[in-house]
Amino acid sequence: MIDRKIDQQKEETGKLQKTIEELQERDVKKTRHIEKLQYENSLKYAKIQEIMVKLDSFEQAQYEKDVQLVGLPESTNHENDMSKVLKLANKTMGQKIKEADVEEVIRLGRKSDAKPRDTIIRFKNKRIRDDFYSNRKKISFK
Repeated sequence: MIDRKIDQQKEETGKLQKTIEELQERDVKKTRHIEKLQYENSLKYAKIQEIMVKLDSFEQAQYEKDVQLVGLPESTNHENDMSKVLKLANKTMGQKIKEADVEEVIRLGRKSDAKPRDTIIRFKNKRIRDDFYSNRKKISFK
């Protein structure tokens, strides 16, 4: 009877030892899988950082052609902001700017009777923007 109990204990111990080995093997596999995922995650993080830097430089390059104009009166008739900007540049500032030189004119914010909204002028190229900007002290809205 004692021999049988010893044999059962040995059998149980063998099963437990096998289970422990299987668990250790699974643990090693899971650890390797986690390490692999961490490595892939770090690669993706690096790629995201690279994309963010490119996006940042793209946005900065896009804004290189912009000028923010404060005080351009709001239209009271059917005159659009583009024609106001062209008149301002050509008459007041003495520049020869055509509509083809301006990509778009955008008003910022909500319309208010108190004061005119700021205006963003996006030029086709940086040289035209720089010319406009260098003549900014000549601006007169009268």
